[in-house]
Amino acid sequence: MPNKNSLKELKLKVAAQRVFFISMILALLLGAVFPGNKIATALLIILGLVIGALNITAKEVKMFLLAAAVLVLTFSTFYALPLGGAFIKGILENILYLVSPAAALVAFGVFYELASSR
Repeated sequence: MPNKNSLKELKLKVAAQRVFFISMILALLLGAVFPGNKIATALLIILGLVIGALNITAKEVKMFLLAAAVLVLTFSTFYALPLGGAFIKGILENILYLVSPAAALVAFGVFYELASSR
């Protein structure tokens, strides 16, 4: 029988994965249906902070920050596409509103770790 701590950690991990999955779907839907909505933007930023705090483990930090940086840098090229217009722009912006706060929180954690290790 697993101990209570490992069961608690497993439940937290599953909950964090669900928050991430639901947040991505929400970002896509809100970007398609309500592009530029301030309440949706605030909700996605808050969810991004939750994802950054709960979902990224020490093993995943490098890969997550690299993926987030590539995402932020390459999404600007999709704005130039004439297809989709506001539809594509709304979805891309919402994904950025979700990923950027998570990446910033993880990056601040890395900075703190680096500064405190010296």
